Amino acid sequence: MKRSLPLAAAALGTAAASAAAPATAVAVPARVAAAATKYKGANVSYRYGSLSVTITKAKNKIASISVSYVPDTPRSSQLESLAIPELSKEAMKLKGWNVHTISGVSATSIAFRQSLYSAMGHADLLKR
Repeated sequence: MKRSLPLAAAALGTAAASAAAPATAVAVPARVAAAATKYKGANVSYRYGSLSVTITKAKNKIASISVSYVPDTPRSSQLESLAIPELSKEAMKLKGWNVHTISGVSATSIAFRQSLYSAMGHADLLKR
């Protein structure tokens, strides 16, 4: 089962609200949509499934993050639906890829960082 959790900068909510209503479309504010470009990170396979991060770049910054993931078990799906919104929120706050590892979902956290780093590289957002 493939899920996509969009987290636009203006639409970040609580982890419970994001986890309860996964969606497939990214809601990008109109002011961002005009000059926004999307960049997809590497599809990272890990022990509990695979995931891919897509960022929207506007004004040389991350405007939004969406994550597509394919969990391998219902338990993985449950844990990822709680962890991915938190990782995305932290990445938006930091405007970078070096988010903290969440205890209990360290493999997901590492895969998220790897894919986000890849997307930021494609978008030329990595600091030199």
